[in-house]
Amino acid sequence: MHSSPVEVQRFFLYAGHFQFYLRDEETYWDAVRGGDIDGQPWAGEASELVRIGVEPTSIAVGTARQGWVPMTLRVHASPPPTELLDEADHVVEADLALPTGRLSIYGCDQEPGTKNVLVLPPNTYRTRISYMPTRIVHPDTDDDELGDHFEYRVEIWVTTEETEVHVLKQGPTPWSG
Repeated sequence: MHSSPVEVQRFFLYAGHFQFYLRDEETYWDAVRGGDIDGQPWAGEASELVRIGVEPTSIAVGTARQGWVPMTLRVHASPPPTELLDEADHVVEADLALPTGRLSIYGCDQEPGTKNVLVLPPNTYRTRISYMPTRIVHPDTDDDELGDHFEYRVEIWVTTEETEVHVLKQGPTPWSG
């Protein structure tokens, strides 16, 4: 059985260095300071094929362009349908642990205090990121910048079993231009 979103949030993120983050920030930085993770999620094929970098309490989402990108977050009570696969350019899933329940969403170069924070029950969430072609652009978007326009749709739901990163739909390679 699939569910309708419990909560939907839409916003623009500044994707500096072609990325933005979904993370349990307090736990993430504690792990970096403690040497438990290196804070460098991009390894192997992550940037080109998978397009996300995954660490235990953080997902770095690679973007096709630098600058302001639209993002939609949908929180579900159970796994959502995969009906967007046909419309999406690329779709990937990964687990995201939120031990504090505070999901911070922000661009690589965004200042503290400009982060979007959603408070959820502490748990591990399956996270689906869909790269949806769009004509929605931020007013400050530089049309001379290279890269395709995508809306990054993030859907999350509680998961009871850990699962590896899984590409549901592979987009073309190279993928930005």
